[in-house]
Amino acid sequence: DGELFTRKLFDKILIPEEVIKELIFKTSLTSENYLKRYKIDDLIEVKLIAYDSTIPGIDTLDAGEAFAISLALRENFTLIIDENKGRKVASAVGLNIEYSSEQIVKANRKQLIEKVEAENKLKLLFDTKRIGENLYKRLLTELDKV
Repeated sequence: DGELFTRKLFDKILIPEEVIKELIFKTSLTSENYLKRYKIDDLIEVKLIAYDSTIPGIDTLDAGEAFAISLALRENFTLIIDENKGRKVASAVGLNIEYSSEQIVKANRKQLIEKVEAENKLKLLFDTKRIGENLYKRLLTELDKV
């Protein structure tokens, strides 16, 4: 069901077609079936956009990140991105950027999830090496400020 708190944080999440292609790459699912399978077809809107080759450094990124940056720049939206090289490129063109893991802290601040649930979600991200130790510690500290 997508994370319930994600549904409460966002009415709609826009992603470029290249991101959904990365998600379904090793499956036999179509993008529509993937979104339906994970019950996020009402939350995720897939956008077909042009790649903005004028963005400095964009050619060093994989397609998903490059197109996500292009979409965020075109729509003037906050970009949720974890990959450091992509964060540097996005930051250099003035995009507001956030880590996906920061959404867990936001959900706790808005009382959408309890602190212990937020801590458990962050620990899982850390244990599975989705976030590094410095970010993990920073986010735990931010939870303590709530």
